Amino acid sequence: MLLFAANAAADVLLVQDFEGDSIPGWRDSGSGTLQLTSYAGNTSLRLTKKKAVTLSLSTAGFSNVAVSVQLAADSLERSDRCFAEVSVDGGDQWSSVLEIGPDQADGVTLYSGSHSGDDLSDNDALQLRFRAAGKDNQDYCWADNVRISGSRASVGTARLSRAFLFGEQPLQRPLPMAQFAPSPHSVAAAQSGNGRLELDPASAAGFEVLQDRFNYLGNNGTARATFPAAILDWTQVDGFVIPQDQSVQRLDHPAWDIAFQTGRVWHSSSSSLELQYSLPFALVERDANCTHNGVLTWAVDAKGQASRVAYQIASETCAYFKFDMWGTLQARMTFDSERSRPAIVAAFHVNQQRRMPVREIAALTELKAGIDPAQFGAVATMEPRDSTVYGLVVDGQHYRSACRTRYGDYPYCDELLLPSFSTAKSIVAGLALMRLEVIAAGAAQTRVATLLPECAQAGWQDITIEDALDLATGRYLDTALEVDEALPAHVAFLYAPTHREKIDFACSYFPRKAEPGKVWAYHSSDTYVAGAAMRALLERNAQSRVDIYRQLLVEPMWDTLALSAAIRSSRTTDDDYAQPLFGWGLSYQSDDIARIGVWLQAGAPLPDGISLDPAMLNAALQRNPDDRGLQAGSAATRYNNGFWGLDIAAFIGCEKPVWVPFMSGHGGISVVLFPNNTVYYHFADGYVYRWREAAIESNKIRNMCL
Repeated sequence: MLLFAANAAADVLLVQDFEGDSIPGWRDSGSGTLQLTSYAGNTSLRLTKKKAVTLSLSTAGFSNVAVSVQLAADSLERSDRCFAEVSVDGGDQWSSVLEIGPDQADGVTLYSGSHSGDDLSDNDALQLRFRAAGKDNQDYCWADNVRISGSRASVGTARLSRAFLFGEQPLQRPLPMAQFAPSPHSVAAAQSGNGRLELDPASAAGFEVLQDRFNYLGNNGTARATFPAAILDWTQVDGFVIPQDQSVQRLDHPAWDIAFQTGRVWHSSSSSLELQYSLPFALVERDANCTHNGVLTWAVDAKGQASRVAYQIASETCAYFKFDMWGTLQARMTFDSERSRPAIVAAFHVNQQRRMPVREIAALTELKAGIDPAQFGAVATMEPRDSTVYGLVVDGQHYRSACRTRYGDYPYCDELLLPSFSTAKSIVAGLALMRLEVIAAGAAQTRVATLLPECAQAGWQDITIEDALDLATGRYLDTALEVDEALPAHVAFLYAPTHREKIDFACSYFPRKAEPGKVWAYHSSDTYVAGAAMRALLERNAQSRVDIYRQLLVEPMWDTLALSAAIRSSRTTDDDYAQPLFGWGLSYQSDDIARIGVWLQAGAPLPDGISLDPAMLNAALQRNPDDRGLQAGSAATRYNNGFWGLDIAAFIGCEKPVWVPFMSGHGGISVVLFPNNTVYYHFADGYVYRWREAAIESNKIRNMCL
């Protein structure tokens, strides 16, 4: 058995007793044989002749590290030896942990040895080796009972210590994500004020690609492995570091834009004047929605001098491009202790107060006997590595999984940035038209050609905004699910930077094949047309340019709900027109999506004088049996006003149809509004769009057949 616990706050980093049928992680070399053998109920690893096995590991973030091992031997002669050795420099030099020779070679006795020292601690280049030094395959060495222990280092002595941050040593390997965040014993800084951090661009110290479906490395790969130049302006209060702009900021970089979310600032002790900062961030694919989450950290000495910045990315929501990226950046920091910006602080506090209480997903077992929380993670059909976060809301309680990364849990799960992908077709395009219908009665049935000359020239005279929202323009090549969407020309539309390029394609590419409103064909380009037409209608009525996302969504809805600052802006075209994308390009935090779901289930209540069109909302939420929407991909699936609908009666054993509204996003994103007033979501990127098991488990909480 091999246990490696470097990501857990435990004293034991590794235990290896060789009781399994394999030795994962160990690399063998040299001549001789290697075999697991048993004697008197105990299994050991046998090496002969000059065989060696080596294990690489990291003790980053641990102090007081000690190594202990056991060795046995048989048939050794004269200079024959068995060695256990440790290296602190990646294998260049070795120190002895234990050595035995002919005098100890009785074939039975396991001798013990140990080694400790400061050089073993906080070391990501540690190696352990067992080595036989015999003459033939009848010279036997047995290795057993490896144990490496240590103490979780405090912030002041962790791998990302002040000495490291103020030094010049490269960040050689990925570290546990917890090392980029404060420890539970850190003391929140009391200083208030406003700061600026200017980050210089730099090639990553490490860039390990795990998935590259579209050969990004072959196309601008050097740029993708370069951290972009960026500026962070923040307001600091009560130990929180609140970015003044939490939207996805467009950068002068060919591959990446960036978004910063709320982090922390702390002292290593109550008597220290020195500070350390930590902030969650995301690199977001330019002109797209893929989101790669990381954390950056830097220190400030007692004189106000800032260190370099260390960062690491080890998770994403992106089905086609996955990587780990880490390194250090040169930066310049300024800080003004004048009063923190009151509007930013006030909005932050209101959002914190309005957030739902969060419990671990495992706590669902307390609701009702027989609930299996793991089923909400689609464990039977999805690789855990493809899951970003999932959760269920029941009666105002938010049950949520950890935000996993490849190097431990993400330390800022509340702040983790989640891409909308096509859930924006519901939350942006769908809700926007429902609001616009109230402001301008008849908007949904307005002909697109009267608003967009590009579509008028392409023959859209009888197609309405609602037809475009319903993906029912009658213009398509193939109605099979996402066949048209995946065409190279349509993919090029998704990445086209300007409104002119997008609208020209969206209006003209697909030929007319059916009457509008009768046949469903999935095109993000149709949703883009719906958004552009809505904006044109608003601007025609206002006789001026409008910020349609702010007017139809942020001010009446997101401000009312006091959602996070991340959702208060949408990605737009990269030109002066700045058209919101409508069908993708939004960013959430998990609390945003949980509370939007609950709000929709309650009928989307808004303050007096503000409302959504009730008929459109009820149809979208599958509350009107006479308006389920068009069939979309299967007999049990519908699409209506930007929302999907699915009859889940067969899943949960109901005799009558049970229609469930849901939202879906590229790669495996689902947001489901169950009719038993629970809300389920899963952000994932393994191309698995399955929530059947979640429906079955939710049905155990409250019966949806009734």
